Amino acid sequence: MIDRNKIEKWTLGYQLLRASIRFAFKIFYRDLQIKGRENIPEGIPVIFASNHQNSLMDALAVLLNIKRQPVFLARSDIFKKRTIAKILTFMKIMPVYRIRDGFGTLGKNQEIFEHTKRILENRKSIGLMPEGNHGDKHKLRPFVKGLFRIAFMGQEKFGKQPGVKIIPVGLDYSDYPAFRSSLLIRYSTPMEVADFYDDYQENQALGIRKCRERLSERLSDEIIDISNPKFYNAFDHLRRLYQIPMLKRLNIKGRTLNDRFKAEKKTIYFLEKETESNVQNIEELDNLVKTYLALSKRFKLNYRIFEKKKYNWFLLIIKGLFLFLTIPVLLYGFLTNIIAVKVIEKSTSILKDKQFVSSVKLVAGFIIFLFYYILLWIIAAILIEGALYPFLLFISLPVVGFLALKHHELSVDTIHKMKYNYLNKRNRNSFAQLKATINMIIRKIDSIVSEQEKKS
Repeated sequence: MIDRNKIEKWTLGYQLLRASIRFAFKIFYRDLQIKGRENIPEGIPVIFASNHQNSLMDALAVLLNIKRQPVFLARSDIFKKRTIAKILTFMKIMPVYRIRDGFGTLGKNQEIFEHTKRILENRKSIGLMPEGNHGDKHKLRPFVKGLFRIAFMGQEKFGKQPGVKIIPVGLDYSDYPAFRSSLLIRYSTPMEVADFYDDYQENQALGIRKCRERLSERLSDEIIDISNPKFYNAFDHLRRLYQIPMLKRLNIKGRTLNDRFKAEKKTIYFLEKETESNVQNIEELDNLVKTYLALSKRFKLNYRIFEKKKYNWFLLIIKGLFLFLTIPVLLYGFLTNIIAVKVIEKSTSILKDKQFVSSVKLVAGFIIFLFYYILLWIIAAILIEGALYPFLLFISLPVVGFLALKHHELSVDTIHKMKYNYLNKRNRNSFAQLKATINMIIRKIDSIVSEQEKKS
């Protein structure tokens, strides 16, 4: 029997582990922006409630970037092996049981819920995904009741007075499984569970429903929430293609993840309004997106490269010369890290659920690289006399590995921009058609937004 009685207590071991994984997390994401950390209170019972689209990464995104040490609830099937269960308990994760785990296991939830109640009564924090399981789309799905039962159980000690807070946390991934993608984390202002306590006392179902509806509205505001299933794919691409024009419309001069998020939210809002009033325009945009995807697939250029008409050739040539002169760094970093990289790629290639890919890449990568570097250090210590050079090798491995990664990223970016300039100059039919399609999309959305703004 694993002891979880003190799982919510602050521990140095957890803090050190979290700091190590946070370091790996910041390497995993090329662009990471966190908004709203000032909204997180200290010494107050808090439930962190985030959208759930990327398996374990969602919990890590929430807990790695705050001071508090929240206890998370996760599905019980990952606790089956005792060793794994011990590790998860050390990481302050407790199991929650579902019908699919067996009807007889549901009774165990009462013990878990009573424990979470004590955690909140002691003014600690917990983390839950109100959607219950992870999805694979930028869309908020219906909530399960578990979070709200726990919230009201924790509120009982405080009655109608302010007590338990729910903090909606929005997670916006640019690419769920991709290494070196981007992630925006938005901690919203707290919701007071006490606001719904009168309704809950009168009718539990009513109190839970009202609290759930409020959280759904609040969390929807913090994420990219494309609710239209018919045009989901179109809206998902249109929000990106129209980023810069919408930023200009909103007079937002920045280009941070949060700035782009605001622009995308506004674009989706206008597209959804247009769907209600003139679906034919949306159907035309849907067809244009299909044309754009078919053409862009041929050239393999990211949509953001089309944000400029031309890139400075002089700067591109300078970058190219720099990359050529630093090839030895690339080769050293590549050759000393490639084995670990291939092992990680192999471990993720067998996953059936692609929403687990980034989680496995991060956790397996952290463990594999650590042991791989230690192994190379031992081999060097055996082959090289003295302790200094093997130690310097050990220190250099992650540094040159990261420099090689940056070299590769800069190479890809420079080559794509050169390719874009070249294609622009030649302006062959298919590339000209691709640019024309993008311009048609932008003009079409311009018209829609202008009309919708007049109506509002």
